[in-house]
Amino acid sequence: MPASKDRLRWEGLPEPVRALIEELAGGRVTSATNCAGGYSPGLASQLDLVDGRRVFAKAISSEDWPIEYAMYVDEARITTRLPSGVSAPRLIGTASYGAYLVLVFEYVDGREPQHPWRPDELERVLEAITAHPAPDGLPTDFPRLGGWREARDVPGWDRTHLIALEDRGLEVVQGNELVHGDLYPHNILLGAEQVYFVDWPHARRGSASLDVIALPSTAAWHGLDPEPYAAKHPLTARLDRDDLSAILAAHAGFCMKGAGPGPIGEYKQGLGLAALEWLRARS
Repeated sequence: MPASKDRLRWEGLPEPVRALIEELAGGRVTSATNCAGGYSPGLASQLDLVDGRRVFAKAISSEDWPIEYAMYVDEARITTRLPSGVSAPRLIGTASYGAYLVLVFEYVDGREPQHPWRPDELERVLEAITAHPAPDGLPTDFPRLGGWREARDVPGWDRTHLIALEDRGLEVVQGNELVHGDLYPHNILLGAEQVYFVDWPHARRGSASLDVIALPSTAAWHGLDPEPYAAKHPLTARLDRDDLSAILAAHAGFCMKGAGPGPIGEYKQGLGLAALEWLRARS
């Protein structure tokens, strides 16, 4: 996924906000490297500190980006509650100055998976997705799942059938496990020995099988068959065949609802059509 062209940079932050980040990080910043992926307009930068340490910082203004600001608030709240076994960078601290909210994380040395997916990297990431109990306070709704009532028609598909599948999928995905809810390559870092999952504002209480179903659709877009990966993963192998298809249909509905012009709309359309092809192959 390409980076946001309008993303904030370290030099563009107000001086008091930079000072606040340095206070949380515990040292003066000597250089900043923007995160390469994602669509967020806020700061997302690796910061090198004067003592040789590194941290990762995010910052955003509620005046300029109120919707994204709310996501940062959710991310700060959820990240501090993640179970200890979840492979995610630790949140060092968060604070606000005026309209700005800043989050400072420990730095983890990793890179996004290659695009298109390499089969070995996809297998590695899927192996790292395991079930964890959902922390208290997570929502149980799934606004990033479903959408066939609003999505445009897709040739060769009956909307009524897709809506029925999606409704079933929204029921099947209920549960008591931690769901990342936005598990795509730009929210994954491959370290030398560990896979890290980042950006948790959309986390939910439900069935972690959703993450295992959503992720391979990004590989299906570029020709990899997702079915063998889903068939052998413990979280999806436990599902009834029709239930897996129902969750897949709901995932495709969300993507196709957001399909349209522009980088985000084109990305969602690609994911949605790939998910539909996977669904067709399962019929």
